[in-house]
Amino acid sequence: MRAALNRAMDQLEAVPPPTLHITLLGEFSVRRGEVRIAAEAWSRPAARQLLQYFCLHRGERLRRTRVLREVWPDNDPTSAASAFRTVLSRLGHVIEPYLRSRAPLRYFEIDAETICFDPQQRLVQLDSDAFLAAIAMARSNRLLSDAALSDLIAALEAWRTPLHEVRYADWAQDFIEYINAAYVDGCVRVAEVLAERHRADGINDLKQAGTLGQMPPRQAAPLARAGLAALIRAVARQTAAAMPLRLCDRAI
Repeated sequence: MRAALNRAMDQLEAVPPPTLHITLLGEFSVRRGEVRIAAEAWSRPAARQLLQYFCLHRGERLRRTRVLREVWPDNDPTSAASAFRTVLSRLGHVIEPYLRSRAPLRYFEIDAETICFDPQQRLVQLDSDAFLAAIAMARSNRLLSDAALSDLIAALEAWRTPLHEVRYADWAQDFIEYINAAYVDGCVRVAEVLAERHRADGINDLKQAGTLGQMPPRQAAPLARAGLAALIRAVARQTAAAMPLRLCDRAI
């Protein structure tokens, strides 16, 4: 019986694992195949935060010393290494709950010096990738069809504050700034397209779609104000003066 069980486990550990669908925009969540990993499965936040760190470096082979320095900057090398081993083990139990305790983690390639999350970039899907792809497509096309414009607005509607749980971590800052800048670019692109079409109700359409409504309060998000200013500039260059004033009302 034990031999048969071991053979079954050998087969399980040899096949690719289910795709991880990871949400970085808004509340962090992970779905393993079709099954959402319950919040209580993350017994401590450290494992959840380490996974978010690796998401920002998916497919990148990282030296262990870099991971220790960036994730545990206040620890000495010995205690950081110990924390890393413990937290990585916990992370493995959460995302690979059916593997034996010493089985290799199938979402990682690990050797003595380096670690790589999703090395082939085939086992993990990030919502941020889809968001950035939508913005990049809109920026690269001079003309947007109605369908493409609707897709862009839908992507902007889906935007939420990225990496909220680790928003103060030094290692998260570049990603947060990049995503937020892409959001502003998307808003500006929508405003430009609507203005080019000479739609006097363009900005109201944008508001009704929810794009501007997703921006957080003025006192909590300087970037949102910068985005509104960019929108005002874009509309002011191409349309009647009354339209930027509507945006000014939003900014006040």
